[in-house]
Amino acid sequence: MGEIIYRDDTAVLTRCLNWRDGITSELTDETQNVIFLIENNCPERHQDFEAAIKLLQNRLSDFLNLKTKSQILNPKSNSCNLI
Repeated sequence: MGEIIYRDDTAVLTRCLNWRDGITSELTDETQNVIFLIENNCPERHQDFEAAIKLLQNRLSDFLNLKTKSQILNPKSNSCNLI
């Protein structure tokens, strides 16, 4: 059903089943944490990939006053703590 992008004690979300209008992954006025998944399938464009991440972070900060952090996953570093 897809790659797992999030798991906790009550739910598992996959990349293919993480719909914006689903109850499990919807955003509300009370939402405190959000995950953006950006993929890079072209290693030669890694600088563009990092620039896209930085641009998104800047826009979220400038327009919504949100604090962000990023983590790039790869085969050698394939998991992260979300909070």
